[in-house]
Amino acid sequence: MRPVPRVRCRAITAVLLAVLTRQAARAATFEPEVRAEVGHSDVVYYVGEEPRPDWFAVGALLLPLRGEGPRNRWELSWEPAAFRHREMAELDHYEHRVRVAAESVRREGTSFAVAAGWQRSQEQGDPTSTLAGDLFLVPRSELDTSSFLASLRRERGARLVWNVEARAADSNYTPLPDPEADLPPVVLEDRREVEVAAGLSRLVSRATEVGLECRYLRYELDVTGDENDHLLSVTTRRRTSERTTVEGRVGVFRRELEPSETVEVPGDTTEAGIQAAIGLEHATAQGRVSVTGSHGPSSGGGLAGTSTDTVVGVRWGSARADRLRWGTGARWAMRDPTIEGDPTLRSVGAGGDVEWLPKPQIGLRLRADWVRQSGGDAIARNGSFLTASIGLHWYPLGATSRRGPGRR
Repeated sequence: MRPVPRVRCRAITAVLLAVLTRQAARAATFEPEVRAEVGHSDVVYYVGEEPRPDWFAVGALLLPLRGEGPRNRWELSWEPAAFRHREMAELDHYEHRVRVAAESVRREGTSFAVAAGWQRSQEQGDPTSTLAGDLFLVPRSELDTSSFLASLRRERGARLVWNVEARAADSNYTPLPDPEADLPPVVLEDRREVEVAAGLSRLVSRATEVGLECRYLRYELDVTGDENDHLLSVTTRRRTSERTTVEGRVGVFRRELEPSETVEVPGDTTEAGIQAAIGLEHATAQGRVSVTGSHGPSSGGGLAGTSTDTVVGVRWGSARADRLRWGTGARWAMRDPTIEGDPTLRSVGAGGDVEWLPKPQIGLRLRADWVRQSGGDAIARNGSFLTASIGLHWYPLGATSRRGPGRR
């Protein structure tokens, strides 16, 4: 694995930390959380040969600082966690998740948001998220990733709105081989991603917005090479009611592959196709429902090479509740790889959690996740796992309606 410079991302994170630390001296809320969980997974080493079940225990802290004013809000959080296994002590590890974010809204219709994050964890795919990069199962590995996001939106007059956004991510994988398996390791690739987008839209009514968007993506992969993607889309957003919003885009994309000298790519290194996305969000007195779907180029997650992914997902979570909080989600995904000869992967997953708070400071939480993946004849790409856990949460200052990040 070639070394990856992270000076810029860490410098930006340091600046955000300094700014938010200064803001913390002003009005801020501190809502700590202590978690202790025990659970069981029927596959802790996803290699597709023999199931490797094990019990595990988790101890974690969530230390968030949040502030909100008339025109801005910010957040600074750190979540350290310790994982211990009953039989496979070689999987014992510590995890860290750090996030800094800020948003400012000006009176003249201008809003600016910036966020940065860093994560060190062990992963073998995310079974339920429609937003994560690793929608597909991969061999258990240590993941070290950092990310940065900035966006600017401005209204020009009563009808026109333009926006720009930039995103960068750096992901590094270190596979953890199963000492009892003789399977050849599945290739995982470190990768860097850069994304820049600009759009112009027009308010055709008080509730409907239609526009045009240009998007550029660049993926730099350690083994298979680099890729440049150009996307042109027609976008729309409509608020059908006070509680329902629908947004989507449809257009074309052009992919340009820059394979490394060690990878042979038969045929043309350019490709064009259709890309689209749609999302619906509906709020009720009982909770919030979101449905998403997308089709287009992707960095490919942790597996070798990039891909064209199709993803459909749904999430449903409880509204503000003092005693019972819950959330559930499901998704289906298909990965069509750009490396010729690699199999098409299909994955389906579902998960959910429920938390009961007999007191404002105490919560009892149950969670379960299930995922199944299939693709080709390679057994290392086919399989499933079920993970379930029960935990006790302590909120020293009382629980809030804001749901914290759950372990998947």
